[in-house]
Amino acid sequence: MSKTIQIPDELVQLLGPEEHLPQAFTEAVVLELFREHRVSAGKAAELLDLSYREFLDLLQTKNIPVVTTSPRDPQEVADLLRRVKESA
Repeated sequence: MSKTIQIPDELVQLLGPEEHLPQAFTEAVVLELFREHRVSAGKAAELLDLSYREFLDLLQTKNIPVVTTSPRDPQEVADLLRRVKESA
């Protein structure tokens, strides 16, 4: 299924040549979904019709980390470090 959306002219100009617009828009959306942990790297690669390796290369060119963690409470981190030290 595909949908038609209206994109402001200024955004169209920022995304590059009009003939590349569908791919540029799709890439931007999929990369944001990946950053938000809403799709996996494998699913993102599939949505962009890339191999997993090609997707990892794309992340590298865009300076997007492959592995991210959600922010943690500083006290939680301190407690975790203390438990690790105690068990060592």
